[in-house]
Amino acid sequence: MQDATLIAKWGIDYLKYDYCSYLEIKPNSSVDSRKYPYKLMGTFLESQPRDIYYALSEYGLSEVQKWGASVHGNS
Repeated sequence: MQDATLIAKWGIDYLKYDYCSYLEIKPNSSVDSRKYPYKLMGTFLESQPRDIYYALSEYGLSEVQKWGASVHGNS
């Protein structure tokens, strides 16, 4: 929440969220587990008083095109 609030306060309107080290932290994780950090940040961005474009970058490992919108992703 703290990061999303600061991003909004600074007037940033585009966030590319690249959680590339997640597979090192949870190497055999499920798709739901891989979605979790994106969902968390998406929820925090949605709670901000301004629009922030949210780009998801996870290298297509978990078929982000199938679930990206459900975590508030824009691209």
